[in-house]
Amino acid sequence: MTQVVIVGAGPAGATLALLLVRRGIAVKLIEASRNFRRVFRGEGLMPSGVDALAQMGLLPILERIPHRSLTKWEFIINNRSLFQVAEPIEVGGKSTTMVSQPAFLEALIEEASTYPHFEFVHGTVQDLLWSDGRVSGVKLGDKSVYHADLVIGADGRNSIVRQRANLEIEQQSQSFNILWFKMADSPHFQSENVFYSIVNGRHAFGLFQGSEGNLQMGWALHADDSMDWKQIDWPVMFASVSP
Repeated sequence: MTQVVIVGAGPAGATLALLLVRRGIAVKLIEASRNFRRVFRGEGLMPSGVDALAQMGLLPILERIPHRSLTKWEFIINNRSLFQVAEPIEVGGKSTTMVSQPAFLEALIEEASTYPHFEFVHGTVQDLLWSDGRVSGVKLGDKSVYHADLVIGADGRNSIVRQRANLEIEQQSQSFNILWFKMADSPHFQSENVFYSIVNGRHAFGLFQGSEGNLQMGWALHADDSMDWKQIDWPVMFASVSP
């Protein structure tokens, strides 16, 4: 049986592992984190992402985990509401959906684990194995070794697989980063889940209700900002920028 090793059990790695084992391919999925409850950068699944899950036959998994669709988008510039866009944006299309990524990953692993040729391995890849000039497996930090016909690196932007394989990556510069906040729920979001895009002068942030009921805010940090975000009184900052 063909043996595939996938390094990284994020959405790409875990989804690919499930698709492969469904087709009779043996998979070892290796993940360094001990659980999936680590902090993620938001949880929005755009309509194209929902459609991709539908094409892979994974919508039943989405339906049984915490999720919530957006009702509409509202854009507020310098304290003035410019316009709103209802979801779904395309006629007959799917709505942008907030998904609990930890629950999604756990559900993917749980279903993949029902196949006898799937194995989920907790461990950190330290190096690659080579045979006749090609990658033939991985070596973990605990010295265990896994041979494979194919090794797939799905271990993120600082991929060990990519580095050990000496694969170059073309970095694209960006002028900002996103600082994420999680806050208590608000009754304002009970009847409809609006994604507020708010810009006030140089400051900009997005606000919405997450999949598990809490509010999430993504604040744009400009690359040339001189302020130390760790020293900011954020409640005061939010109040000064909000309409």
